[in-house]
Amino acid sequence: VRCFEPNADELGLDALSLAVRVELKPQITHFNQVSISEISAYGLAYEIEQPFGQWIQIHGYIPDDVDKFRVVYCNASDWPCTESEIDGIEVVSAQNWHVDTDDGMGGCTGDRHWYSDADGWFNASNYRALRDCTSDLPLTMWNSLTAPDPDGLYIVWLQYRRDGIEYGESYNHYIQLDNTRPEDLAVAPKEGAICGEFTPDDMPMMVQGHFNDTHFWWYKLVLYGGDPLGIEDYGRINHYDSLTDNVGPEGTTGPGMVDLHKIDINNLPAKSIDDCAYTVRLWTWDRTIRGNRFDAPNDDRPIWFGGWYSWTAFTFDYTP
Repeated sequence: VRCFEPNADELGLDALSLAVRVELKPQITHFNQVSISEISAYGLAYEIEQPFGQWIQIHGYIPDDVDKFRVVYCNASDWPCTESEIDGIEVVSAQNWHVDTDDGMGGCTGDRHWYSDADGWFNASNYRALRDCTSDLPLTMWNSLTAPDPDGLYIVWLQYRRDGIEYGESYNHYIQLDNTRPEDLAVAPKEGAICGEFTPDDMPMMVQGHFNDTHFWWYKLVLYGGDPLGIEDYGRINHYDSLTDNVGPEGTTGPGMVDLHKIDINNLPAKSIDDCAYTVRLWTWDRTIRGNRFDAPNDDRPIWFGGWYSWTAFTFDYTP
């Protein structure tokens, strides 16, 4: 009896095992925790098309043979950009970014004041050493509020130096900024006047509103008042929840006030309904993914996927 020993070309590919070494190149991988694979050529993230704003954490990979690196950007409309149109993202000493580092005793209780040079360049060896204690250390932090156009579309990429020679990342990343809160807010009762008198015959009350944002996401109405205080939160309404309402991806449709939805004083607890003043507050949110600056000395870098918000309100008197 002989062992079964077929020729390799008689086997399927599953029977073959090849050791392949993949060499990663210096590259940007994430903006505010969003993978570059989730960002479109328009600089917007995910299917709901979220822009970026405020502080933007930029993560990536820096291999051992890189000596220095920086992240640069230019206005997308200027591409291909000249040297004078390219800006390095600088982290200055005064921003007070402190990062945990090796304390020399096997722990990470040491502290490193971390910042770039005036052109945004970081020492790659120091960066890799800091990642031993802070594995999620970004390549840099971009204060997009200081961009030439805080609501512009930019091309962002990594530059690095190896043995005195400067290279650029082969892939350009489009990033759309939005650092403007929802604007032109107004809210009022459809029938009757702000600060007017209302009775049970006026309930429920249709509320009208107006608001705009280039990347609008959702709104909600909140009714509150009485003694003891009663609150009725009517919940968020996304711009895509209905195709037939008066709210779209840039806010309310048209230049004037539109119907939002009805509120009712009877939605409050009975003990809060009295001869009293009540308030209806309109909250609006856009889709911007925005980060906060590093909270020295803890290196806290929170990111809010909920966007910029604005609110306005009106009051009215109610007599049961």
